[in-house]
Amino acid sequence: MALYISTWDSSPVEEAVRQRWARTSRAAPGTVSWRVLHNPLQTTPQTMVLHEFESLEAAQQWLASPERAAMTAEARQLGRTSISQQVWNTIPAQPGPLQP
Repeated sequence: MALYISTWDSSPVEEAVRQRWARTSRAAPGTVSWRVLHNPLQTTPQTMVLHEFESLEAAQQWLASPERAAMTAEARQLGRTSISQQVWNTIPAQPGPLQP
C-alpha cells in the first residue's frame, strides 16, 4: 500500500472541472481508495486528497503520469495555490492499519 497526498488552497473551479479531475484520479491504475477532505479550521492547506494505491510502483506511475501533470498545471492556471504532493509507503513493522 502507498498513499499519494495532494493538498492545496482552494480557488473557484467549475464543478465540471472538479468532476473531471476526480474521474481521472480515481481511474488511475492501482487505485484502492480515493477521498477529498476539507480543512474545517480555515487554515492552509484548505483541501486534501488522499489517494491510496495498491503499491508504491502504482503511486509512482501516477505521480509520473501526464494526466496528473496536466491536472496540476490546470489547477495552477485556475488559481489554486500552495499545491503540495507527497507519496508515503508502508514500513515492514506496520504493513497495515491497526484496529482499535
